[in-house]
Amino acid sequence: MSKRRRLSSPLSRALRFMAQPLALLRQAQKQFPQADPLLFRRRFASLTPAPVRASRFASANHAKEFFVSAALILAMLAPLAASAEQAVSHRLLAQNFSLTDSNLQARIWSDQVPEMLKFRKYLQSTPGGADKPLVGVVYTTSFQVEGKQIVVSVISNNCANAGGVPNLLFCPTRVVSLSGGQLEVLGDIPDLLVTVSEADAPQSAKKATIATYDPQTHQISFANVDGSERTELTQKVVVR
Repeated sequence: MSKRRRLSSPLSRALRFMAQPLALLRQAQKQFPQADPLLFRRRFASLTPAPVRASRFASANHAKEFFVSAALILAMLAPLAASAEQAVSHRLLAQNFSLTDSNLQARIWSDQVPEMLKFRKYLQSTPGGADKPLVGVVYTTSFQVEGKQIVVSVISNNCANAGGVPNLLFCPTRVVSLSGGQLEVLGDIPDLLVTVSEADAPQSAKKATIATYDPQTHQISFANVDGSERTELTQKVVVR
């Protein structure tokens, strides 16, 4: 029995030794259940060396100056970004293309090339037509959009008269996307009212058809101009 008391005595003393701090801790928690951590920090703030506090204050100021400078730079760049998103306009220019070679325009109008080639060969067979070249005529322009070439092509074939108005015809029109050699038709307009001209017509001619790409709406629209007069057309093609 005495041996058991000697073995248990140190354990009992250890438990009693630990019980007192635990009781004090529980009592403190009951008395201060919502202790303010800010007061705790203020109480022990003096433990932080002064050079460290100064370094932290300087770092905070540098961070504030950095964000203010970044905000000013972004504010200055905003007008430049807005101007970069403005609409781009090009006039359609007449261009000859070979009906016998593999070229971009022949690919765009591959369904009409056989008929056009047959007609041009017929013209060559008529008296005085031997020198007629085997070419077609398109009115075309292009845009660069997100790494792709967007081509507008109006073919001078199967066009309809525009009520006898000079230099205006309703012609088939296609808008295609060219990327990595792959051709995708984005829009097929059977009867766009266009201003027709010779292939060597100057780019400064007063009459022309204008194609406009708007990066805000991702659309291509069309208009005919005659001097200072501009007529917007209803057809639009979405560029995707």
